[in-house]
Amino acid sequence: MKTVFKFPAFSVLLIACMLTACGGGGGGGGGGSTPTYTVTYDGNASTVGSVPMDSTRYEEGAVVTVRGNTGTLERDGYSFAGWCVNDDGVGTSYIQGQTFSMGAANVILYAKWTQNPTYTVTYDDNAADSGSVPIDSTNYEEGAVVTVLGNTGNLERDGYSFAGWCVSDDGVGTSYTQGQSFSMGTADVILYAKWTANPTYTVTYDGNGADSGNVPVDSTNYEEGIVVTVLGNTGNLARDHYTFAAWCVSDDGIGTSYTQGQSFSMGTADVILYAKWTANPTYTVTYDGNGADSGNVPVDS
Repeated sequence: MKTVFKFPAFSVLLIACMLTACGGGGGGGGGGSTPTYTVTYDGNASTVGSVPMDSTRYEEGAVVTVRGNTGTLERDGYSFAGWCVNDDGVGTSYIQGQTFSMGAANVILYAKWTQNPTYTVTYDDNAADSGSVPIDSTNYEEGAVVTVLGNTGNLERDGYSFAGWCVSDDGVGTSYTQGQSFSMGTADVILYAKWTANPTYTVTYDGNGADSGNVPVDSTNYEEGIVVTVLGNTGNLARDHYTFAAWCVSDDGIGTSYTQGQSFSMGTADVILYAKWTANPTYTVTYDGNGADSGNVPVDS
């Protein structure tokens, strides 16, 4: 006679659960899922472009290959320098193709930005006597276009005219006028005021047939429009039978004449002032025979 054991229904369920948990029942190894993690790229204040996308889910210890700047991220005033684990660029950084081992947490890689070097443009008055230089407060990156400023502060220099700006203080080399432009290089730029010497003219005195004495000398170089004060006959010029009367713009005494202390405005040519001579008055001696009956009176010509 066989003995039959009957188990309560809840006992059967418990045994089935135990078999499943222990991998029994011929199922072949189906355990719980392994956790996975993601890698996300962040533009980190980029102004244009897009971040690369990594859709892979990495288990702990898996090798991650870092992507490049495939979306051409850009940021004004900065250059892309790779990816960093911190948004301030401090800490572990990677460039395209480098690898790291995935840890037990999601990873964010921030775009790492290096600030581009900038350069300045400074204006120098280069010995100006008055006025002020323009100020350019811009910081220019290499290759940026610089538009040259004008003489906004009315720089002036005695005896010279402002002629633009030059890269050297002696006026030799590349020069620019207002509104012209150049491409910034890799160094600060100084633009020096370029001065052109104003043309000057001389006043020369001519004895114009004098027999003795010396002409006065005027060593001044006069710019156009400058007032010239006429000198006197300081060297006591003399000419037989003539009296010094003034200075004249022509040697024949015809034309504009000046006496000592008079003035005129310098034109655009050198001036020669000729001694102007006035002939001394002369008188005759005549002999009279006074009733003589013969002979001739002498003649004094």
